[in-house]
Amino acid sequence: GKQGFFLASMTKEGKKRRSSAASASMDELQQSLMEIENEPAKEQRMSKVTKVPAVFEGLEFHTAGKKGQSRAVMQALTSVILEKGGDTIPVSYFALLLNSLPSTSDKDELDVMLYLLRLLLPEISASVLSTKFNDISETFQTILNKHYEASLLVVNTLKCIELVMQKVAPVITVKSWKKQAKLLSLFHGLLALSIDPRAKVRKEAQSIVHVMYAHEGGSSTGVNSGKIVGKFFVSQLTSQGPAEAKKKTTSYLFTLLTAIGFNIPLNILTSMFEAIFTQMKQNANFVR
Repeated sequence: GKQGFFLASMTKEGKKRRSSAASASMDELQQSLMEIENEPAKEQRMSKVTKVPAVFEGLEFHTAGKKGQSRAVMQALTSVILEKGGDTIPVSYFALLLNSLPSTSDKDELDVMLYLLRLLLPEISASVLSTKFNDISETFQTILNKHYEASLLVVNTLKCIELVMQKVAPVITVKSWKKQAKLLSLFHGLLALSIDPRAKVRKEAQSIVHVMYAHEGGSSTGVNSGKIVGKFFVSQLTSQGPAEAKKKTTSYLFTLLTAIGFNIPLNILTSMFEAIFTQMKQNANFVR
């Protein structure tokens, strides 16, 4: 199969042709993340930490399958970090992965990178994730759009988003969403995926939406997202389509409404129920 940037870097040829642009971009991102962690990067510095993070230690014993591939990519990441004088701490791997995900086209390699990211994210501070949220959101949305048909990649990407949201939701969702274009875009995408016909995709998207409402009673999130949810709900509920598909979509909408409905402002919730009653009057089979 194809060998991407990281797998190629494990070979002699790969080490010679490693992308200088990617390295330069990695330097910039890693330095900014280090500054957030109060560990500013220094020019020509020597690595102070060279042991792989504890979350990766279990991969050392695998040589085959997905974990074997993960081990190879992890070793390549380590090599890049040490060559640049960085420390082999979680934030260094996170910076390199975040920078490299958008340019990775091979699905198998992308799946491995997302797996490594899922291991890392619990170790990354909320301050780093909040500061880099726009970049993180854009990266994940790019993957979701580019690989929508690949259910496994979509689910694994959503799992990463959920890990990020668990840490940043209390910070970003309480602020006004009007100036948070990336958050708005991500939320629209999550709503669409929350009624996806694929069960694993749908449930994971709904879980993320629930996380966004779970903190502080969901009041701020409800106010910021109420109109979006209301418009989406009514639009989907009243859309035309095959009877069987419409019935399933309605069921998915009700599941979503059950999870977050109590956080939606009353005036918007009222308009949603009016749409439901209208559909009930027009269609005798609506509630079946």
